[in-house]
Amino acid sequence: MTVPHETAHNSDQSLLEFVEPIAGFPSERTFSLTGIDEAGYFHSLRAVDSPELRFILSEPVNFFPDYAPKIDQRVLALLGCSDAEDVVFYVILSVAASLVDATANLRAPIAMSLSTRRAAQIVLDDDALSFREPLAR
Repeated sequence: MTVPHETAHNSDQSLLEFVEPIAGFPSERTFSLTGIDEAGYFHSLRAVDSPELRFILSEPVNFFPDYAPKIDQRVLALLGCSDAEDVVFYVILSVAASLVDATANLRAPIAMSLSTRRAAQIVLDDDALSFREPLAR
């Protein structure tokens, strides 16, 4: 099974401003978030200024129902919101040949405010979380 291509007619596209950059990409701050499957499990995060830079994301609840990172006041302030209920987490997926072998970065998720559309990759201080957790268990 491969990840489907993005569709131009998808209504899930929106711009996000990264107030702290994704690790390894310090100059990329504006990304578009687009759904890439009808079920809503997978999203494309593409840099606006460098469209060849693309990440595949998923909300962790789709594969890891017990995943519940704590949101501290620093993250809320960074995202410009005051309520943790306004924050959605996404995990970056590493997909090689197919989703069967895909892994999720549970240790450094993307936190996004639904109201401000600001986002940041945060590194969680929890050694039990993996940078490469298999999706298929």
